[in-house]
Amino acid sequence: MIVCLDAGHGGSDPGAVNANLGIAEKNLTLRIVGLLRDTLNRRGISVVVTRDCDIYVPLSARCRVANSALADLFVSVHINASPKPEAHGIETWYYAKSAQGANFARAVHAEIRDVYSTLDRGVKASQGFYVLKYTHMPAILVECGFITNDADVTELSKDSVLADLASAIADGIISFSEKS
Repeated sequence: MIVCLDAGHGGSDPGAVNANLGIAEKNLTLRIVGLLRDTLNRRGISVVVTRDCDIYVPLSARCRVANSALADLFVSVHINASPKPEAHGIETWYYAKSAQGANFARAVHAEIRDVYSTLDRGVKASQGFYVLKYTHMPAILVECGFITNDADVTELSKDSVLADLASAIADGIISFSEKS
């Protein structure tokens, strides 16, 4: 099995930034993906990444990496944002026309929900997330909290929380692949 991991944003695209704490989404997503890659590798799963350092990678190139590698699964990691600083929690997205994507999202989301104590915003279908629409395998986008919520960012700044998230996503990947 080959899993393509996508650390959202990067380089000139910081993603959302927590103004109070000065933490950019691109840095947290890269840390989570690095831990997730290492966790999957330890479990014998081959991994390709769309970026492994702070560079900008266009959305089309992210899809090309996954599709060219003939990845079996695609996971894009993000941290949500909202104009309302009280917004918090986790959610997992899949492409609306992908039944396998929906099953994959539910499997991963269930594992994250079990280890990350925050509001469960659920599994959601998207028509428009580019990386979900243009990858050729079951694909999900995991929102690991809100960068605009100081409490979420404080949690996501803890190595233990990031390790738990990476382990939970890995467990969801393995759970889904065993049922497919």
